[in-house]
Amino acid sequence: MKKEKVAIVWHKAWNDRTQSFSFFRNLLKQKFEVSEVDGLSWTKNKHDNIKQLNSNDFKLIIFCQVLPTATYLSKLNCKNFVWLPMWDGQNGLRLAILKSLFYKKYNLKVICFSKRSYDWLNPFFKCKYFQYFPKPKKQVSFDKPKLLFWERRENMSYPFIRNNLINEDDFDLITIKQTIDIGKPSNIKTTKKIKIINKWLTKKEYAKVLSNHNVFIAPRLKEGIGFSFLEALERGYCVIANNDATMNEYIIDKKTGLLFDYNNPTKLSINKDLIKKIGTNTMNYIKKGHLQWNKQKKYLIQWISK
Repeated sequence: MKKEKVAIVWHKAWNDRTQSFSFFRNLLKQKFEVSEVDGLSWTKNKHDNIKQLNSNDFKLIIFCQVLPTATYLSKLNCKNFVWLPMWDGQNGLRLAILKSLFYKKYNLKVICFSKRSYDWLNPFFKCKYFQYFPKPKKQVSFDKPKLLFWERRENMSYPFIRNNLINEDDFDLITIKQTIDIGKPSNIKTTKKIKIINKWLTKKEYAKVLSNHNVFIAPRLKEGIGFSFLEALERGYCVIANNDATMNEYIIDKKTGLLFDYNNPTKLSINKDLIKKIGTNTMNYIKKGHLQWNKQKKYLIQWISK
């Protein structure tokens, strides 16, 4: 039986690089024939992908992160839409709420992978909340505390981490991955303890790095879904994160991770017994969550297919 066609509109180059939404794309492919369309053009108010979207008989068009204007939607032949908002794009969420009346005439469904996003948008849109859990991987060793930190933003730099959150003496190894999204990387000197990775790694290379650590500091103050820290949780890491979504929707402080207040941080005391206890709790939590996700994802596909 021939599969119905679905388009997913997103920043294709970024997703090809990070594989952030590969789980969702792969889920769609189980039921649909999926076409990926670069959404960068309409975020700059250029509607040059409308022709591409109208040249195929799509049953459904899915917009990742940014919701286009109602004017843009009116130019599309397909009238069934799904929006995947991200909590780290709060300005976009606020704008969508302000203009929500303009979307009422469209069959627009909203899938929220953050409870905070759902709570904001549900009064104004047809929403469902789903919490994604990755498949558990082999748990890391807790012989000695070993820290991995991805420096992505200047406001969550390694100097901030060192000065406000951790004591370097608590760790046997500190690895800093300096592939920054915005701004410039910090000037950090390598030592016998501190190692620097300053290039993008392949998935296989990064998996090897992940297998050699057991403490991870989430690189951003808030996340859309949070694959960077989920990749650590799925290996039973002790994850340290700012107390905001989506991190605090997965992490229970001192049970499945450690949460801190970015505006009022205090130094954390890290030791082998603590991270082993948290890592064990985390692994059990991820296993249960993944079973829950396997049930939820079937309903997700059914819901967007209606």
